[in-house]
Amino acid sequence: MWQGKVHSIYITPTAGAPTQPVEQVHAVPSMGLQGDRHFGPSEKKRPGGGRDITLVALEDIQAIVEETGIQFTPADA
Repeated sequence: MWQGKVHSIYITPTAGAPTQPVEQVHAVPSMGLQGDRHFGPSEKKRPGGGRDITLVALEDIQAIVEETGIQFTPADA
């Protein structure tokens, strides 16, 4: 079985605002991450869907930086 660890968590309370790192966050089933701009009942935003969380491998971010030279951090993902 594959295992990993959470390197960082970023949320933003409003659209267009930069993401902010948090030490911990409360994940609420069918609502999302508390404090994030997408938090709320899934029926209002996407009928029949749950709330998504995007996971990006730290190795992939590092590969982008190495391959392109573009400075890219987990906050940018």
